[in-house]
Amino acid sequence: MKFLASLFMVMVFLTTTAFAQTQDKVLATVNGYEITQSAVDNIMKSLPAGVVNDKNKEQVKENVLNSLISERVLLDEAKKLNLEKDPVVAQEIKAQTDNILINALLQKKFGNQNFTPTDKEITDFYNQNKSRLKDSKGQLLPLSKVKPEIAQYLTNMKKKQALDQYIEELKKQDNIKINK
Repeated sequence: MKFLASLFMVMVFLTTTAFAQTQDKVLATVNGYEITQSAVDNIMKSLPAGVVNDKNKEQVKENVLNSLISERVLLDEAKKLNLEKDPVVAQEIKAQTDNILINALLQKKFGNQNFTPTDKEITDFYNQNKSRLKDSKGQLLPLSKVKPEIAQYLTNMKKKQALDQYIEELKKQDNIKINK
């Protein structure tokens, strides 16, 4: 019985290991850095809809892999030249890091929030701004024509208001001194 249990555990381990290896197969190695199937797959998933289809899928995968290889080769060369120590480059790296952190914070704070305006909000905006919603001949544009633009505008306004409010809350918590 112990033998069967041990055999079962070994089979589970081997199956899990084999599954994990097929899921993250190394497609290329550049100076010891592995480019995996999952890295290529993640980029493929992030491509806009319609870019990848059954006819071009393999070519797109090859292009993505080649891009990752090129990126790694360039990065390795930049590191060999110690470019990250250049003051201008170091400042750019810091700025990008700061932007990534801010974006992560905003995603955490607002990522699940729905800013989509209601039909009533869109209609109210339309009715209040009819004088600004005319074509080149001075004719009022129908709501059906401008609804997507109004919706986008109102969505952006809601996001801006939420962000401004959040920033004001944070400012109250922080010690800010403005020198004049």
